[in-house]
Amino acid sequence: MKKMITPLLTMLLTLSLSLSPSLPLFPPASASTPAPADPLSRYMVKDIDGHWAEYYLMDFVLADVLTGSIDKDGATMMRPEDNITRAELVTLFVRALGLQSNGGGESFSDVPAGQYYTDAVRITSALGLVNGVGTGKFEPNRKIRREEIATLVVRAFEGGIPFDKQAQPFSDVTDGFFKPYIDKASGAGLINGVGDNRFMPKGLAKRAEAMALLWNALRVEADAPPTDQTLTDLVLTSERAALSALKSRDFDAFAQSIEKHSTGFQKELRNLLMDGMAQMIAEGDSIDVIDRSAPVARVITKSNRFAVIELDEDYELVTVTDGVETRETKQTTTTVLLKKMPGGSTWKIYASA
Repeated sequence: MKKMITPLLTMLLTLSLSLSPSLPLFPPASASTPAPADPLSRYMVKDIDGHWAEYYLMDFVLADVLTGSIDKDGATMMRPEDNITRAELVTLFVRALGLQSNGGGESFSDVPAGQYYTDAVRITSALGLVNGVGTGKFEPNRKIRREEIATLVVRAFEGGIPFDKQAQPFSDVTDGFFKPYIDKASGAGLINGVGDNRFMPKGLAKRAEAMALLWNALRVEADAPPTDQTLTDLVLTSERAALSALKSRDFDAFAQSIEKHSTGFQKELRNLLMDGMAQMIAEGDSIDVIDRSAPVARVITKSNRFAVIELDEDYELVTVTDGVETRETKQTTTTVLLKKMPGGSTWKIYASA
């Protein structure tokens, strides 16, 4: 069981809400797939436990970059070893980078309106990140080649990542359209060969490979990161606002704090636990937090769009259940994950553990 361990979430988890988020993935399920009733169910996945890319997939899923498809038994599936399509890849890039554009992009005869990838193709085309394949087509469902992924990642991150390092000398990468992109991506350490000094540029890329590549690029991109104070202030303000709302039993203020400071898994979990807290109080029980010292937040890593913060807290948790008071002293260090939201400078928390 994964439990959030800030004072706020410790308070709420005292309600004995059993939550066990594993994780999901990939472009939206088809329009005919009904949305799960449980908002946390999309953060549970069946087929990534122990996979070499599990860490990258989990992080993207918690941040709502990746969603899953539902199998016939209602389980969320990610299929990390499947080959990734052109449509899936551009959708992934748009979500992860928060890309936006009002431009029309190229008009492709095989990209109809209303598909999950329609807007992503338009945006990436308008930004000059992708091209068609000739004759007015994009081939959204074609499996993407390794050389094409290298090209997209260099175009998307040029300016944010220095692509001036020595390239790996792959024996099977010859002069041509894709070579400069492969050279830049390999020099930056974003792509590797397949052994025997080969890159296999025409080989098909798996979903897990594409997501790990993008995750690493997002962490290397650091030409314009936020200040440490911007990030730590957000974490401390979020915690103070939520705890203040709970202490005053002002659940409207608590809901506003969740909306303002949280996204992804963090938002869904806090909303669910807020409902449980309200029910607990309505039944006559109580819960409170007494600070023993001021919380301290510090930046562990940061890039242009993602950051990791550690939050140290020392407090006493006081609960009254069926008239019996319990006091616990807690000293916690919480890892808080943040992302920059699309279209501005706003940052939000998407997970903590």
